[in-house]
Amino acid sequence: MTDPTMRACAVIPVFENAATIDAVARAAVQYVDLVIVVDDGSRDGTHVAALVASAVGAPAGRRIELITLRTNHGKGAALVVGLRRAAELGFSHAVTLDADGQHRASDIPKLLAASAGHPRAIVVGARDMDGDHVPDPARVGRRVANFWTHRSTGLDLPDTTCGFRVYPVAEVLGLPIRTRHYDYEGEVLVRGAWAGLGLVSVPIDVWYPADRAKRVSHYRLWADSARITVMFVRVALRRLLPEGRTGPAIHVVEPPPVRLADKLRRMRDLLASGTRSNELALAIGIGAFVGATPLWGLHAPLTLYIAARWRLNLVASFLATNVSFPAFAPALVFAEIQFGHLLRTHEWLGLSRDEFTMSSAWSHLADYVVGSFALAALLGVAAGLVTLKVGSMLSRRAVSERPSPASAGAGAGAGAT
Repeated sequence: MTDPTMRACAVIPVFENAATIDAVARAAVQYVDLVIVVDDGSRDGTHVAALVASAVGAPAGRRIELITLRTNHGKGAALVVGLRRAAELGFSHAVTLDADGQHRASDIPKLLAASAGHPRAIVVGARDMDGDHVPDPARVGRRVANFWTHRSTGLDLPDTTCGFRVYPVAEVLGLPIRTRHYDYEGEVLVRGAWAGLGLVSVPIDVWYPADRAKRVSHYRLWADSARITVMFVRVALRRLLPEGRTGPAIHVVEPPPVRLADKLRRMRDLLASGTRSNELALAIGIGAFVGATPLWGLHAPLTLYIAARWRLNLVASFLATNVSFPAFAPALVFAEIQFGHLLRTHEWLGLSRDEFTMSSAWSHLADYVVGSFALAALLGVAAGLVTLKVGSMLSRRAVSERPSPASAGAGAGAGAT
């Protein structure tokens, strides 16, 4: 249902984009009444360029407002400052776009239309990343973020790293978000989904210059990637906790009664989900890891619980726990004791496989505990990597064996005659 009270502005966080901020702000103000530019401690003249845009860049009845932060706090912090200002001025929604010019302001009406239809959802632009000029790190980063957002929320979005979005201002400001750099844009999606806001994807255009030197990006590959990794680890582990409060309840809807058929359908969906190569790799890796730990009796339920919470393939995870199948268990325990002893003393244990008994195992309990978790981690990683490699090979083979459109058309034409 469209929200008749919706009132939208634009928020542009900017850090040292003096060459582009003027044009970006002027383009955005053609579609909203107010553009809030948050200069996050720039030292390259961005402040002056934004002031010029605010002075002469807006048509009658519209304006560009500049907020200047004395020091650089991070993109997430600048977004929060802009959203708070939007809330102060009574705006219900805020369009956010990057200051480097990669987003087309002409797509703003498309995003706002989607937001009007889903007023409590976060609307995220979905970029076409198949162009020749798209940087490889951007493609890889998007795939990783998409994967872990799906694991944490159960929602499969095509582009979770795009900064061209529409936020419901009051609801987003109420989320318990701790991050303030590039990791903010990932956490806000997860926290928003947990709070019941919903996530909506809209295809948009994107511009990457052929000369990459012309595009100013302040994403620091190692530092910012590490922040994003820590954030996803934190929310993914939070997802494994039992059902409970994962954020403020933005709106509560009484759930319909659950029928037996609904439960069976949900179980069928869980069994069939997570069949992409990267999903199967994680499912099998987790199964192998848990199966090799000393948590005897808990291997299957713990693995199935993790797989269900992370939307992984239950069958693949369960089968991978069979690394501790009774026939293999003695050899596995012996290997873990030896490995643990090596880690603790830097030498192999003087105990042959034939001399290994349960009494000798108990006498080396510390070696077993250390070695089991260490070897379990190695087995999990190895199983995941092998699965990923095999899946990649099978995918390439399937693509190579797929008939080309020209040959398919020729075959159809020959059959018609």
